[in-house]
Amino acid sequence: MTYKKSIYPFYYIFTIIIKVLFYICRIYSILQTKGVVYLRTKNKLKEIKMRDYIRKPEEFAKLINTNIKSYYSYDINFSKPTLEKTLKIASKLNKTLYKIWYLK
Repeated sequence: MTYKKSIYPFYYIFTIIIKVLFYICRIYSILQTKGVVYLRTKNKLKEIKMRDYIRKPEEFAKLINTNIKSYYSYDINFSKPTLEKTLKIASKLNKTLYKIWYLK
């Protein structure tokens, strides 16, 4: 019984730290989706999809060889792909990087 009493304060502090970190991450993601925190690079994947390919998002994601969740996050500029992935996407679409991604 004394073991549980001695470890309880550490457990309580640990849970508070985890909750605070969770809320910080949640606030950051909300700010990022509202455009307060933004990435410096933007892309034109949605425009290219609509103009050149006119496909469903699932088919376009298959064309650029990525999963649908990643494509949606790229599409709304929530996340950005790695350099290797950007080069592969550009080669699949037969476009230069500057025609797909630009600096904001």
